[in-house]
Amino acid sequence: MSLELRNVRKIYGPIEVLPSFSLEIADGEFLTLLGPSGSGKTTVLRLIGGFAAADGGAILFEGADITRMPANKRPFNTVFQDYALFPHMTVAQNAGYGPLVQRRDRTRAKKLVDETLEIVGLTEFRDRYPAQLSGGQRQRVALARAIVCEPKVILLDEPLAALDAGLRRQMQLFLKQTQRRIRTTFVFVTHDQDEAITMSDRIVVMNQGRLEQLGTPKDLYYRPRTRFVAGFFGDNNLIGGTLSNPAQVATPLGLLPVAASEGLAPGAEVLLAVRPEALRLGDGAAAIAAEVEEIVFGGASTRLLLRASSAPQLRLDVRLASDFRARIPEVGQQVTLTYDPADAVVVPA
Repeated sequence: MSLELRNVRKIYGPIEVLPSFSLEIADGEFLTLLGPSGSGKTTVLRLIGGFAAADGGAILFEGADITRMPANKRPFNTVFQDYALFPHMTVAQNAGYGPLVQRRDRTRAKKLVDETLEIVGLTEFRDRYPAQLSGGQRQRVALARAIVCEPKVILLDEPLAALDAGLRRQMQLFLKQTQRRIRTTFVFVTHDQDEAITMSDRIVVMNQGRLEQLGTPKDLYYRPRTRFVAGFFGDNNLIGGTLSNPAQVATPLGLLPVAASEGLAPGAEVLLAVRPEALRLGDGAAAIAAEVEEIVFGGASTRLLLRASSAPQLRLDVRLASDFRARIPEVGQQVTLTYDPADAVVVPA
C-alpha cells in the first residue's frame, strides 16, 4: 500500500474528532472521503497533508513513518476549495511557482510547466491572470500547480464546491481523466454522493469520525452494510421490520422477500432497503399496495411519491424510466408495487 493510516486519533479541545481511524490507500487510485459536515473527512485530509498533527496512531507512506513530518517535506500537494491562486501571477507563473520554490533547473521547470498546462488544457491561456479566467479555468490552474511538482499524492479538499452544476459535472469528468492520465494517487474530499460515485475508484463513507463503509461506488450503492450508509449514500426506501427467516422480513406492509441477510439472525430488528429505481409497477415476488400522491417529471426519469395503503405513515419513492408513450398512473390512483428480491438489502436497524 502507498499510504496508510493506523489508528489515527485527533482531538480538538474536549472533542475527539477521530477516535481511532485506519485506512489503506493504494498507489494510483482515486479515493474519495465522503460524509456529511462534521464527519471528520477534512480532518483526515489535513492529517495526511501534515496541516494538522495526529494525537495518536501513525501515518505511513511507502512504509516510512511520516506522522511528524512537516507538510512542506511530504511528497504531496493540495488543491484547496478557494484555489489560493496568486492574482498578480499569470497562469504559467502560478503553475511554475512550485518548481521555482524547489529551485528546479529552469529548462526542466519550463518543460514541466508546458507539459502540465497541456494536460489541463490551458496552454493558450498561459499569459492570462486569474481574474481573466472562468471558475473552471481557475480550478484547472490550481490542479496544474499541484501536478507540476510531480507529487506522489494529490489531496483535493472539495475543489468543485464553488462551481455551478453544469461546470461541476464537466470538471468531475476532467479530474478523473486527468488522474488516469498522470497515474497519481488522488485523495478527494466531498459531501456530494453523486460526485463521489462519478469520480472514485473507492469511497470511504465517514460518520462522526468513524469509517462506516469502504468500497467501490457500485458496492456502496447496491450493498450498504449499515443504516447510515443506506440512508446517506443515494436514495433508499427504508422499511422497518423483523427478520422472519433469511429470505423474508415481516414489515407493516406484510412479509417482504430478500435474497440474503448475511450476519443477521431471525428475530433481529432490521431495515429493508430498496432503491427507488428497483421498485416497479405490477405484480411479482413482492406485492405492495400504495396510492400515488405526487408525480414529478425529471426528464430521463419520472418520480412517483406514494403512500403505502397498509401503513399510511410510510412514504415510498419510485423512479421510472421516462417514456413519452408509456401511461403513468394519476395522482390518487391505487397501484401495486413489486421488486426483485435480489435488489433488496437488509441492514441492522
